[in-house]
Amino acid sequence: MAKGDPVLNIHIPTGGPMDYEECKRSFQMVPEFFGGHFPEREWRCICCGSWLLNTVIQELMPETANLPRFQKEVYLFPIGLGENSLPGALFDETPVDPATAPRDTRFQNAYLERLESGEPMVHGAGGCFLFMEDFDWGAQVYLNQEMPW
Repeated sequence: MAKGDPVLNIHIPTGGPMDYEECKRSFQMVPEFFGGHFPEREWRCICCGSWLLNTVIQELMPETANLPRFQKEVYLFPIGLGENSLPGALFDETPVDPATAPRDTRFQNAYLERLESGEPMVHGAGGCFLFMEDFDWGAQVYLNQEMPW
C-alpha cells in the first residue's frame, strides 16, 4: 500500500453479534459485488477503523469470542484510539462507574472487572486492512506469515 492507493472502507454496524462465519461470508462477497456494481472503481484492499478493533478486546474476551477471532483475521494498525472509545461504546457514557454500570453482557462484565482490578488497559490498534489475495478466513494469515527478514 502507498499513500493515495484506493481502498474499500467498510463499516461495522452497531448492535449485532458480529458472527465470525457471517463476517467470512461478507468478505467472500466483496470482489463479486464491487466488481459487478462498480467495475470502474479500483481498490487495493478493505479497510476499517472502529473501536471494535481495539486490541484490549483480545485481553478482555475469550479467544473463542467473535471480536478477538475477527481481529486475528485482519492486519491491525494504530489509529490513535481515545481511551474513552471502548467504554463509551460499551456503556454510552464516560467515565464509567463500576458500581452503577450495566453488566448485561460478558463484554461489559469483563471490562468492569478489569477496571475494578486496577490493572491498566493499554488501548491499541483501531484500524485494520485485508488484501483479498490474503483472504483465507481462519488461517490468521497476517499473524502466521513468515517475515522476509
